[in-house]
Amino acid sequence: MTTTTGQPQTEAPSPVSPTGPIGVPAADPAGIHGPRWQWVVLGALPFVLVLVVWVAPAAYMLRAKAEPAPVDAPHQPPSGIALYERHCAQCHGDKGDGAGLTAASLWPLPRNFGEGRFRLVTTQNGIPTDDDLLAVLRNGIPGSSMPAFGHLGEPELRALIERVRALTYAGVLERLLRQADDGDMEPAEAYRIAATRCAPGPVLAVPKQFPPPTAASLARGREVFAKVCASCHGPSGRGDGPQVAQLVNTDGSRARPRDLTVGRFKGGADPAQVYARIMLGLPGSPMPASNLLPQEEILDLGNYVLSLSRPGAAAGPAGDRSSRAP
Repeated sequence: MTTTTGQPQTEAPSPVSPTGPIGVPAADPAGIHGPRWQWVVLGALPFVLVLVVWVAPAAYMLRAKAEPAPVDAPHQPPSGIALYERHCAQCHGDKGDGAGLTAASLWPLPRNFGEGRFRLVTTQNGIPTDDDLLAVLRNGIPGSSMPAFGHLGEPELRALIERVRALTYAGVLERLLRQADDGDMEPAEAYRIAATRCAPGPVLAVPKQFPPPTAASLARGREVFAKVCASCHGPSGRGDGPQVAQLVNTDGSRARPRDLTVGRFKGGADPAQVYARIMLGLPGSPMPASNLLPQEEILDLGNYVLSLSRPGAAAGPAGDRSSRAP
């Protein structure tokens, strides 16, 4: 554009629009109005969220791998000490001395492992094998307060067995070391004797087959029973023999012969278990071993003992104390 004088006219600069596109305030060069950093943050926000979603789980997994595995992780072997405290100490005591919190209310009294005497054994020296202890843990002891722990897996049961053996050795050794302190033996001898006393001996050879309970076998068994069993178990096997009042266990507690008519036997009511009880007795109780009897008499006696169970009598669950016995 030119003026009337012919000189080109300079256009005045247009005023800055107060708003930008779609009504957004225009950028302020001085940074006074509408700072640009807000838009930068808003634009970067989606990327930050993606990083959080991806990186946080990865960081957690790395941390989990770096942390030590918990004690009860599946790949960790079971702790016999923890299992014993959870399942056994309340009755048998923390040290296995049979003096747990509930011991005084139980009959028979819980076993004192430190004495080194176990009732249900298959060994000739009275020290149980691992399989002996495993059977007791799985099945309990019918007619006593000892329950079955069949709900535990074999690794847990084996760990408990290891703990029981450790407590047994500690108790036996403690008594021997007291003798050493009195000058009765050298400490080294005490350790040697303790190891020997806690080692299972040879296992009893049990017949593979048992004769059927024929009338002749039962008649012979009745004669043997009257000769070697009736003084404690009574003439009809009800646990009411004339010697009952004098019977005590080695720990001084009262012993009560089994009522054989109830059908509950400590080690089970199968012929093999009854044979083992007759042959080996119940260590620590007045029930003696009868291994000096001829095997034929023992087999007949086993048939007769099993025949005494009343019709309908069952082994019953562990913990049923209707038939009390040592």
